[in-house]
Amino acid sequence: MTQPDPEAIYRSVIACPGVSQMSQSPLDTNPYSPGQHLTGVKLLNDKVELHLIAKWGFNLVKLGNEVISCVKPLVYDKEIEVYIDDIELPGKGDV
Repeated sequence: MTQPDPEAIYRSVIACPGVSQMSQSPLDTNPYSPGQHLTGVKLLNDKVELHLIAKWGFNLVKLGNEVISCVKPLVYDKEIEVYIDDIELPGKGDV
């Protein structure tokens, strides 16, 4: 089976309008190759976990569904779990 490309998944999530940035998951220890680590993307055997920080003012349920729709073509038959770990407040550059 072909493995999903974590960089393509990362770029797809970041491109969603309501996503401020990716967030480190609590157990984020999943490097994909030596020296490569993508915050917020975790590929497991049967699923993909995505951890992100949402922009203020976006409907979080709709945002989660949008992220799933954007990523679904990239992950083949893996389940997608979206975790919105925080919300960026207006006027804040970093959370």
